Amino acid sequence: MTTTSLIEHFKKQSKALVRAVKIGEPKAIARVQAVRHEGVLQFGLMKAQHVVAREVGFKSWDDLIHASESELRSALSPADAIAPNFFVKDLARSIDWYVRVLGFRVAWKGADHAGIRLGPVGIVLVQAGATPEGVSYKAACHLRLASGVDDYVAKIEAAGQALTATVKDRPEYGMREAAVRDPDGNDIYIGQEL
Repeated sequence: MTTTSLIEHFKKQSKALVRAVKIGEPKAIARVQAVRHEGVLQFGLMKAQHVVAREVGFKSWDDLIHASESELRSALSPADAIAPNFFVKDLARSIDWYVRVLGFRVAWKGADHAGIRLGPVGIVLVQAGATPEGVSYKAACHLRLASGVDDYVAKIEAAGQALTATVKDRPEYGMREAAVRDPDGNDIYIGQEL
């Protein structure tokens, strides 16, 4: 595919999104609401192009149409999620913390690892074995919310968990975020787009 044909692909996606929203398709409406918090009122092609651009990692449609061929190819990736692995000392304690403090649910559990989810977001907790001397495991991830970061962070504090960074706007990268640390020292940055 050339740059032109890649852009045409995204144009077709945008037009299909407009048609799906006009007939009230729930998945299409959810896609729009995840990007445009004002919803689907007066939803036309320009707004659909913005949604499609945001979904594939661009800030705007203008950024998409001016992207390089390799950037556009990357945007076509079949990947739809990534689940970080956090090594933990006590699997049961960690599962309890993520469920109680962050509101995750247990999706599956093995003898020494478990998958936890919050909506479409997943983390794999892995019981760490013996750690060689001088080696420590620490990870971090960003939990991006569609909206309601202040309320979500208030629930974390209400569960008795101290924040490692209070909620504040970060205009340098377009997020409003806070941070919390799990019992094993893994950092979770919680935010939403400004």
